Amino acid sequence: RVDESLPAAWEAVRLDPDFAQAWLVLGIYYTNSGMPDSAMYALGEAKKRESRLTAASRWELDASIALLRGDRAGALRDYDRMVEETPFDFLSQFNRGRVLEELGRFEEALQGYGRAEAAYPIGPPNILLNGIVTSNIGLLRLDEARSAIESMPDPHHGVHLLYITSAGDDWARTESLGVALARDESAVALYGRTADRFIATVLAARGRLREAAERLAAARITRDALYLGAVTRGLVPIPTVAPLRDTTVGALVTRGMLAATAGDLEGARRCAALIRTRPELERIGYGRAPALLEACIARQERRWPDVVAALAPLCARAGMQPNNMPYDGPGRTVCRWVVGQAYEELGRPDSAARYYEWALAPDGLQAGERLQRSYAFSYLHQRLVLLCARLGRREDAERHWQAFSSVFTRPDAEAKPLLDEARAAITSLRAMAPRRG
Repeated sequence: RVDESLPAAWEAVRLDPDFAQAWLVLGIYYTNSGMPDSAMYALGEAKKRESRLTAASRWELDASIALLRGDRAGALRDYDRMVEETPFDFLSQFNRGRVLEELGRFEEALQGYGRAEAAYPIGPPNILLNGIVTSNIGLLRLDEARSAIESMPDPHHGVHLLYITSAGDDWARTESLGVALARDESAVALYGRTADRFIATVLAARGRLREAAERLAAARITRDALYLGAVTRGLVPIPTVAPLRDTTVGALVTRGMLAATAGDLEGARRCAALIRTRPELERIGYGRAPALLEACIARQERRWPDVVAALAPLCARAGMQPNNMPYDGPGRTVCRWVVGQAYEELGRPDSAARYYEWALAPDGLQAGERLQRSYAFSYLHQRLVLLCARLGRREDAERHWQAFSSVFTRPDAEAKPLLDEARAAITSLRAMAPRRG
């Protein structure tokens, strides 16, 4: 009944313009609908009238404003005060847990979700179970994540199980589940083409790039096709740049990256310039995405130091920066791949290997980042076989060769040279190993 709240709230403020709670409802609705300017206007109206709010609602208002500004730490402080006022309120505890999860503090998020569950009168709703599942996946507690979805009805159970099996790099199970869900009309109605995305990650990991690209094209999942084209270094055709209709920051980033990758640097620069004209609130909501576009332009111009300067501070392992963007935005995996490539071009294989290793790290990832890691899985391991062999790190090279060769089992003809190149590197490294006896 969320959609019904919009006309009701507008009618309420029409009858009483000083109805602060109605303005707050409008602000939250517009925030959840991805309309930050409208959300900030409504929240600003509520702020002018905050004396008419309860103490808990005032903290909720301040937290909502902080989240719009990208200040998750500030929002957490407000939610902390809110749960002090209403310790048995489900939404207070749930929203606090959600912010902790977005900050990458998964253990604390689970504690918050536990308190939210205790406050819910009839058993945990799916929205809460989703937070419990994703936080456990962030901690790689996959058995606990499976336990959390036992009571979920289908197709919710199947879709969440898909995330769990993918997080465990269980390619065969991910593919079989994905195929079943892609044929399930109820799953498609509720979750769109999510299953197709997971199937494409498996196809890509096995080197079946033509099939992966065809599935993404049929499902019109342009952004994933773009990421796949990036990590395979052009082996996957870049999607056609569509006419500019949607001018949100997210659409401009995608269009700009498509243009840059296709060699249309003028078009990419136009998109980057348009992004700079957008309100700060809108840019904040997309986190690293604008910086990634600038880095892609620099990459096409072979300005490798500029690529590192634009992205390295945003995706370093130390501190694990929170995602600070919609789940489908470019996460740390993609950014680390681009930085690693830049370091390779700069003749710094040790730095390149470090960023590729970080890109493969399975812990501490948000949901969208984890999917992007799956797309890059085999191609990161392949680069690391070559780099570790070059650096004389035999044990690491063998580890990456095992991971790569065990998954990259059915490559297309265009992708097979990647397998041959990695096999030659590991064979040469083994030949140089000192003989025993």
